[in-house]
Amino acid sequence: MANFVAYLKQRGWYRDSLIVVVGDHGEGLGDHGEDTHGILLYDSTTHVPLIVKLPDEVHRGRLFGAQVRTTDILPTVLDVLGIRTPSGWMGNHCSRILKGPRPRTVRCLGETSYPARFGWAPLQSVRAGGFKFIDAPRPEFYDLRNDPSRV
Repeated sequence: MANFVAYLKQRGWYRDSLIVVVGDHGEGLGDHGEDTHGILLYDSTTHVPLIVKLPDEVHRGRLFGAQVRTTDILPTVLDVLGIRTPSGWMGNHCSRILKGPRPRTVRCLGETSYPARFGWAPLQSVRAGGFKFIDAPRPEFYDLRNDPSRV
């Protein structure tokens, strides 16, 4: 990545560039007994890094804690470029997060059928409004504001 940024700077393209870096998944690293990813739907495996460098370095160095979805990335990129998102696209542009004091809450859905390989039940989750629900054989409900370390 550093070589890519250096290349853009050498050519004078960095300032006007839009760069998006996103992970494809988190890692369990032992949280909830999961060493890897894909089996469970806790934040350790579903929360991924998202880094956006906007043209003209708008909001340089700012951290936004708003919840977004990977399906929101393309509509956001298109909005920054002034291109209309195609109708029927699942995601929403996140430009309001950059402009407004309080973005609207989005609902994030998750699912994994990987546990079925081990004879376990597939899992689904929904995260919205400061809460997370995991639909499992023993359903789990979390208040993210008061107990963020459990999920």
